[in-house]
Amino acid sequence: DARSQGCKDIAWQLVHNVDINVILGGGRKYMTPVGTPDPEYPTYNTENGIREDGNNLINMWLEGARYVWNRTEMLAAAADPRVDYLMGLFEPGDMKYNLVRNTTLDPSLTEMMEVAITILSRNPNGFYLFVEDKIDHGHHDGAAHKALTEAVEFDRAVERAGALTDEAQTLTVITADHSHVFSFGGYTLRLASSRATDKKNYTSILYGNGPGYPGTSRTDVDDNTAEQYDYKQQAAVPLSSETHG
Repeated sequence: DARSQGCKDIAWQLVHNVDINVILGGGRKYMTPVGTPDPEYPTYNTENGIREDGNNLINMWLEGARYVWNRTEMLAAAADPRVDYLMGLFEPGDMKYNLVRNTTLDPSLTEMMEVAITILSRNPNGFYLFVEDKIDHGHHDGAAHKALTEAVEFDRAVERAGALTDEAQTLTVITADHSHVFSFGGYTLRLASSRATDKKNYTSILYGNGPGYPGTSRTDVDDNTAEQYDYKQQAAVPLSSETHG
């Protein structure tokens, strides 16, 4: 119904409906026609472009602006004083978590923050910059390690932004639009300080619901298991994706 009434997809709106100087993140496949090979993963058909309207939004953006798809190109664009409009798309879909990203090709959130501020600061009238990390994605995965290390990277980015701007001329707002069913309990070492009534250990971080549901017989856990990057904290209710709070 939306298409029949002329509604354009979000990627189209991003390029055409608003005047944004800097766009940095993932999402290459939403910008190119169906079957367009991805520059980073050209042999993976799952990463090809998916646009059904035949339009290449990257080419449309390039009419008077700069486009990059890797960290090296991004840093070079930021160093060029002629660049006022920059779009950097570093993954076909979502960006990877900071701890597992390709550090050669994919910039960190802090690096993207610095590049954005460098370019936007060329406007004598000032600027507005919106930044979001993958903290939300880590929680939906039921993986506190992912969520919390993303929070640390977000903190680094905020610190860097503070160093690059004038505190007297800058309003910085750090907030969230929702919480998660994420809890700390049991006295906060990585494992709770005593066992549960089923005589098994439990982590001090747990989720109210999500993919970490252990089934009817709760599994035991030790420090080595809980320290794994992909470990999913136990959840009370089985869901494929943890919910907002």
